[in-house]
Amino acid sequence: MRTVDRWIISLCCVLMTLHFLAAVTLTPWIDVVTTGWFDTRLDHPPRDATVWFFIGGVALLVVISLARMGIRTTGRLPVQVGVYLLVIGVPLTLFQPVSGGIGVVATGVLALLASRSAATASAAPPGTDAVRRPSSRTS
Repeated sequence: MRTVDRWIISLCCVLMTLHFLAAVTLTPWIDVVTTGWFDTRLDHPPRDATVWFFIGGVALLVVISLARMGIRTTGRLPVQVGVYLLVIGVPLTLFQPVSGGIGVVATGVLALLASRSAATASAAPPGTDAVRRPSSRTS
């Protein structure tokens, strides 16, 4: 695994952890337990934010899993990791410019650049055959 791939996965882990920490600390959980779990938002902004922070954390967990599986399978970071991070981060940044969306967008751009550099590095040089063929020696 390349260093840049480790950094991308680490940045995603940091973002995911921050999302889960925000979700856990934003809501007074005793109120949730006393009022009930079903439809617990009840037009209460901190509870609504908690739901979205949990969803964002789970989405980042899925992206991390995809990145690790892609690296383990192909040896390089899949392009989809960068695309998914941008799909998450760009709307968030547009709707709430002062948010953590900028960090997700920056990580997505870094992932796209890393996957592009990995693709060009693993491509065969022009004029060479990328498939190894057995020698045609006759004995």
